[in-house]
Amino acid sequence: MVRLLWVLVLGLGALLLFEGWRLVQASSKTADLFAPYQSADYAGPRWDDLPTTQLTAWIAVEDPAFFSHPGVDLRTDGAGLTTITQALVKRMYFDEFRPGFSKLEQTLIAALVVNPRIPKEVQLTAALDRMYFGTVEGVEIIGFDNAAREFFGRPLLDLTDAEFIALVATLIGPDRFRPGSAEHDTRLTRIRRLLSGDCQPAGVRDVYLSDCDA
Repeated sequence: MVRLLWVLVLGLGALLLFEGWRLVQASSKTADLFAPYQSADYAGPRWDDLPTTQLTAWIAVEDPAFFSHPGVDLRTDGAGLTTITQALVKRMYFDEFRPGFSKLEQTLIAALVVNPRIPKEVQLTAALDRMYFGTVEGVEIIGFDNAAREFFGRPLLDLTDAEFIALVATLIGPDRFRPGSAEHDTRLTRIRRLLSGDCQPAGVRDVYLSDCDA
């Protein structure tokens, strides 16, 4: 019993040391990773290029407490288990993301590295550039602007509110909720009802808006 206890203590200590090292690694490259999105020369769409209606809809669907939470949100209805900050961490800090330890590291980096150092507005600009929209003919579609061109044939900033929301509707599962699919249509209906105030998420994990069917 004593030997087992020591094994557990040593294992926990090793895990803490490893995760501490991973946080130091993440911290050391954070400034460089986000520098392009803070530069005056950045040519991509920025968060404040979006109409207020589109920005509001994006936040309401993907991360309702984005501007107030510390990078992680385990309390807000509809937040799910991944904030915009955590999604960014997955896209920017991992070469390969696996359930388990990767999720723990994602959460720690979001809360202890990215959120304290990177303004929310810069995070949103990075998210516009980095979010994943699935694959088309074997090619990954990365970023809102590329997705707008692929699915609607126009740059992001030329989209209507309805078209922008259609892009947001794919983010929960881009290859499953591809624009034009029946599942995407269902999700769009639920999102429209959410945004109009006709329904609310049933709880923290209700990212699929189960109570928002027409």
